[in-house]
Amino acid sequence: MLKRRMHRSLLLLVALVAAAAAVRPRIGRSAEKSGIPSAVFWQDKIRAEGPFDVVIAGDSRAYRGVAPGPVKEALGGATVLNFGFPSAGFEKKYLDRVEALSADGGIIVLALSTHALTPAAATDNAFLRRSRSFGKTQAPRWWLALGERFERIPLHKIAMAFEGSKRRYLERFEADGWVHSDTDPRNPEHAVAAYRRQLLHNKVDPALVTGLVQRVQRWATSGRRVVAFRIPTGDSIRNVEAELGGFEFDSLPPRLTAAGAEWLPSISENRFTSYDGSHLTGDAATALSQELGGALARKTKP
Repeated sequence: MLKRRMHRSLLLLVALVAAAAAVRPRIGRSAEKSGIPSAVFWQDKIRAEGPFDVVIAGDSRAYRGVAPGPVKEALGGATVLNFGFPSAGFEKKYLDRVEALSADGGIIVLALSTHALTPAAATDNAFLRRSRSFGKTQAPRWWLALGERFERIPLHKIAMAFEGSKRRYLERFEADGWVHSDTDPRNPEHAVAAYRRQLLHNKVDPALVTGLVQRVQRWATSGRRVVAFRIPTGDSIRNVEAELGGFEFDSLPPRLTAAGAEWLPSISENRFTSYDGSHLTGDAATALSQELGGALARKTKP
């Protein structure tokens, strides 16, 4: 009896391994990574040591949508860090860290989104989680790179593998904090349903808006230059934000400028290509960043 059970267990194990072997390559083809290992990327970002001449702050739209390279070039070799994180919220701990990384008299770029001003973003985001996992101890880079080969596959990438299409997710992780991103094929409506669910019971928190405005005033008073824009998306995402966000976004720029920030209206326009409706393609991010760099080079803080 025991031997029979062991046989069945062994056969089940073999079947599971075979299934995993069949599934893993399919999932691997749906998500292609290049550049530095992503675990190294996140550890280096969370443990970054300033000061930087330019610090870019925001959520996934920021770390995928703003490339430091063109900004650095436009500013004659300035040090630039993209400090964006998935679902990051503009809450105190995050703003404190942005401030600590910013050089005296430096530039802070706020790449704003509606979700980054919600309670969910303020309490459950990758900056807070990665601060806990990477903040105290530093793992060797080779260990992180090795571990990535056996990392848990995120559910959204598993879903992509089985959604019936041949959509591939392409990411290139850069040492300056940017992720060059795209999908093949692109679908500008892909993120709309998920974003609608995110905002349905997660409206903009007025206290977070007020806190951000107060922080901008503090930075401006301290001699830093604060530049802000609304990171572009597809029109459908903007419509969802207007419908469910519980916030009139157009009321924010006047408050930020009154606090001492510079608002960039042209970069906030939805004229850049998005691969899923919420995030810019790598080429679009490069084009936006060239415009941002030009604006930073032309404008001077009053």
